[in-house]
Amino acid sequence: MERRTHNWRFGWRLVLAPTRALFDSPFIKAQPRWDIKRWTRTFLLLNVIMLFVLKPLWECESWTGRFVVLLILYLVPMSRVVEILYAFYYDALEKLDPEGYRPSQLKRGDRFRLLGLSYIEISVCFATAFHVMPRTWFNVPLGATHSGFLLSPLDWLYFSWITITTAGYGDFYPIHPVARAVVMAELAIGLFLIIFAVGSYFAYKEELDQKGMSNQQVDL
Repeated sequence: MERRTHNWRFGWRLVLAPTRALFDSPFIKAQPRWDIKRWTRTFLLLNVIMLFVLKPLWECESWTGRFVVLLILYLVPMSRVVEILYAFYYDALEKLDPEGYRPSQLKRGDRFRLLGLSYIEISVCFATAFHVMPRTWFNVPLGATHSGFLLSPLDWLYFSWITITTAGYGDFYPIHPVARAVVMAELAIGLFLIIFAVGSYFAYKEELDQKGMSNQQVDL
């Protein structure tokens, strides 16, 4: 989760998660205010904005505009999804491996808050992807559109949220293979964050470095 996780080579991070590569770059490292908490809050806000602005760019039906939309989707929302998975996966492994454990500046409460924000952000990221997809890729019920336009960003945020939480009310659902694959990916990611990340945080003992008991741990 923190900057110290470098389990992927920089080249792989640059390709698969450009936002993570930026976070690990010397420029961001030189800015003390850009800690993991500020970074997460900033990108959550940025992804909420993109949920509302990318679809109009896509509707311009210009190949240049659509290329820009796809590039932005890759560079920010989808990059953040991979970055969050990358961070929580390796952070959780460190907590479950006594030999690889290293004290952290983040307390358990900080980790749960970051997990909650990341869970919401992933839902927003996938909602943006769903919103850009063609309407014909989904079975949309009558009355779901207004004046010929697609569902609103909030409708897609609702769909993304019930998907990641596995509620799945079925009021509208994907019918295109690509849309179904994206839904399956969001389901898998949601289950990963809840089961693996949260479970590992309950499993490890929290250090008390801030209280002058360096490298000591206590049970919950």
